[in-house]
Amino acid sequence: LAIRLAGCYIVSTAISLKHFLQLYKAADAKHQQYGPQPKTIDVDHDQWSTYITFQMNLDKLDKETLQFLKYCAFIHHNRIPAMMFEHA
Repeated sequence: LAIRLAGCYIVSTAISLKHFLQLYKAADAKHQQYGPQPKTIDVDHDQWSTYITFQMNLDKLDKETLQFLKYCAFIHHNRIPAMMFEHA
């Protein structure tokens, strides 16, 4: 999953793999300092890298899109009409 998220980030931002790795290391350092600590909670490296790449993708979204995703998080997936995505 982390590789897919990284690929989506690279394609959507049109950056090189080298630049992505620099951004990933910076995001990792930031979240090590301010986010959940992988050494203090039961998180393996794969889960942590997925968390970082997912957060990097979320950070690229605008406020309205993030708000829309928050609303969707509270709705059962069977109750989300496709029309919501067409007009989002």
